Amino acid sequence: MHGVLVKIAVAAFMSWGFAVAYAQPSLTQLKTELVSAWLVTVDGEERTRTLKITGVEQKDSAIFPLEAIYGWTDGNQTPVRAEISQTGQERMLLLTTQPGSKIAATQKPDGNFIGTFTSTSGQTKGLKIERLSESELTKIKSQLNAAVPAIDIPAASVPASCAAFIGGWTGAWPGYDPNWLWVVAIDNECTAKYSWRPRSRNFRSAKIEKGILSFPCSTSGGTCFFEHHGDELWGRYSGSDGTNTSVFKKVH
Repeated sequence: MHGVLVKIAVAAFMSWGFAVAYAQPSLTQLKTELVSAWLVTVDGEERTRTLKITGVEQKDSAIFPLEAIYGWTDGNQTPVRAEISQTGQERMLLLTTQPGSKIAATQKPDGNFIGTFTSTSGQTKGLKIERLSESELTKIKSQLNAAVPAIDIPAASVPASCAAFIGGWTGAWPGYDPNWLWVVAIDNECTAKYSWRPRSRNFRSAKIEKGILSFPCSTSGGTCFFEHHGDELWGRYSGSDGTNTSVFKKVH
């Protein structure tokens, strides 16, 4: 009888332990563990993104929609669709970026998320998402800002319609991730010194003519055209692979 009681007690303890191990987290617990800034690093890409989770809601016992913004760490972050799914001990983050790329990542015991980044073109890369304190995020942004190329303010003799292009601009063609256009100098003849694509320091020159800055901008030989409107550049792409349009915002 004693042995039977011991077995029953052990079985009950194991059953209780199993239930605790797989208990769903409370909403309060999720908020404590998730509301933060997170650094998103995609394999093979030097430029990082930042995910900021500001709130957690509850859809049902296993799905938790997130209030979140996302974007380049050295740019702007804007709202995205994201949620946490919890099945047993597995916690997965699902996120759709503004252009439509997909992030799927599982949280590991150290708190970081490991998963994949799938672009709208279908290319998949590995990624890591690490939690950051506000001070850590500030430090990273400071380091990135220090890498911003020197920008020469155009002389008064430069036509205003050309001088308006000076600075850093970011935007995305529909279906693609954001890009950067740096215009760091413009001379009296409206020749702009620029770089294109993330982290590029390969500066070239192009003429601003009739209010439009144009230059080759793809490996397929396509051309980008930018026209200044207020605090925006209206962009147009044309190449053998098709056409596209977008609005680029000034960030520097």
